[in-house]
Amino acid sequence: MIACYKGHIRIAKYLLTLKASVNRKSVKGNTALHDCAESGSLEILKLLIEHGAVMDVDSYGELSSLRSERFKP
Repeated sequence: MIACYKGHIRIAKYLLTLKASVNRKSVKGNTALHDCAESGSLEILKLLIEHGAVMDVDSYGELSSLRSERFKP
């Protein structure tokens, strides 16, 4: 999750080769996809979705990956 939030694509790719769970939730109920959306890394967002990440509601009950201003045209 930290690699996704910080935009470290190489680390995220490496963790995925080790079969890291893309849908694991933090204690707050957020996933790596939520953290990625918050930080604005489109490349990692696509990578997570390709590896089965599910756009689920965050701890606030919203789809943060869709509400992020960084991904609006």
